[in-house]
Amino acid sequence: MAIIFKEDTHQYFNTDNNKEYLSGTKFLHLFEPTFDKYGISKRVAEKEGKTQQEVLDEWAATSKAACEMGTATHLIMENYIKFGEKEDEHKILYDTFHECVGKDFKYAEAIHSEMLLWNHEYEIAGQADLIIDHKNNEFSIGDFKTNKKIEFCSAFGNRMLQPVAHLSQCQHNIYALQLSLYAYMYSLLTGRKLRHIFLMHCNDRSKGWKYIPCNAMEHEIRFMLHFYKEHIKNKN
Repeated sequence: MAIIFKEDTHQYFNTDNNKEYLSGTKFLHLFEPTFDKYGISKRVAEKEGKTQQEVLDEWAATSKAACEMGTATHLIMENYIKFGEKEDEHKILYDTFHECVGKDFKYAEAIHSEMLLWNHEYEIAGQADLIIDHKNNEFSIGDFKTNKKIEFCSAFGNRMLQPVAHLSQCQHNIYALQLSLYAYMYSLLTGRKLRHIFLMHCNDRSKGWKYIPCNAMEHEIRFMLHFYKEHIKNKN
């Protein structure tokens, strides 16, 4: 059985039965408290002396600009990793990329960019930004992030939902879970063992990439997948 990704709709489908698979991103959202968009925007508007709609419009514009930058930057790195394409204006991205993972990159058995991953048991799929196969049957997995900043804990003390309520609801943990999910799927597909996971963060192309290590959370992923199968998927 194979999986295809429809980029225009951001959907994954099993090619044998045309069944849609849940994306890794949507899977993780199931374990995050619902964001009270309207309640929080109302409080922000009152605090800043704006209308609620002005705040919502500002959020939408910021989100759109961030998505556009993220998509463009991912494409730059994908073209470089897959095809060796370089553009002079992005030299700092290539240079800092090698400063961060140059040794692994140089001695790798294989490098994968935007690799499609899946798990048929749970019907979940996703794409990994960067996977590095090492020569001892290990692999490392990374993700390119272009957020303005990466939070390492919730400023409001928020927690993830069960069965990972011991984790702070913050970007660093959510990204670590995302990478751990992809690592879990890749390991099952290839038989390779995980060496480490990491983020490559760049909020300004003129400054390049910064390497951020993450904790591998295979145990949490196993708990989440079991919880999803027993309490969410089978009840829908």
